[in-house]
Amino acid sequence: MDLPVYCIAMESEREKPRVLVVDDEKIVADTFAMILQLENYEARAVYSAEEAVAILPAFDPKIVLSDIVMGAMSGFDLAIYLAEHRPDCRVILVSGHAFHEPEVARTIKHGFDFLIKPVDPADLLARLAAMQGSDASQADAGVERDGRAHERPGSKLNPAPKESTGGSR
Repeated sequence: MDLPVYCIAMESEREKPRVLVVDDEKIVADTFAMILQLENYEARAVYSAEEAVAILPAFDPKIVLSDIVMGAMSGFDLAIYLAEHRPDCRVILVSGHAFHEPEVARTIKHGFDFLIKPVDPADLLARLAAMQGSDASQADAGVERDGRAHERPGSKLNPAPKESTGGSR
């Protein structure tokens, strides 16, 4: 007996948004990339702005998440390069030097997104969801009115609570 074959597009078959993570601290870059991969992003970590520029043609990210304070080429320099050469690529800059780093003010002045280290994964995921240009509202993207991210039930980082079976105590 021949049975019909049905092809159903699974979520895993959709194109995953590409995010390039740039940080000179290997553990930080690798951790961000791992978190994004768990959340169904295609993420790759590199450890310098120069390495990021070199990998751009092959990886072609939609979003770059970069530390600001790195080696000879800073994350801000990388963001300017991306604005000039890849204007369709969005940039989020991160730094742990938020209150005494002059490049933070330049970052905001030039319209790049900015997050303060340590970055809460929920804040990062909310920012990325908002950047993707989806039809979802800010609430759907996990952003409260005050701009802070809230926990997203069902996320691999925050699984939905299990329903009670209603058993006796």
